[in-house]
Amino acid sequence: MFSIENKRRADKYARALFGIAKPQNQELAIYNELVLLAGAFYLYPKIVNFFITPVIKPEDKNSLIDRIYPDEQLVRNFLKLLIARKRFGLFIDIFARYKELLNIDRGRQPVTVISAFPIAEEQRQMLKSK
Repeated sequence: MFSIENKRRADKYARALFGIAKPQNQELAIYNELVLLAGAFYLYPKIVNFFITPVIKPEDKNSLIDRIYPDEQLVRNFLKLLIARKRFGLFIDIFARYKELLNIDRGRQPVTVISAFPIAEEQRQMLKSK
């Protein structure tokens, strides 16, 4: 649910995650993991329901996280933190803010290209690479 308070909380978590990932040169790897998670949550909303349902014990939720991420400690610990703090419902907002922080860090700005004529695939690829 949208609220200014939730956006503020999401910003706090995204900044914390980015602040830990950046010194380890893991900011892009973490982003890629978040993309995969966001996609899974979109395709399978029952996964999100599992993590936000208060009836399910945190230990059961953490056990699933451990099985999904046996090696990726930073993502695993981050998701467990969201579970412990009952903030898993903020994941998509956190992901969106993390993406913004990554783009800012890399000097990227989102753009929209409007053309009176169809853009050739080669030109699209050139624009995407910049």
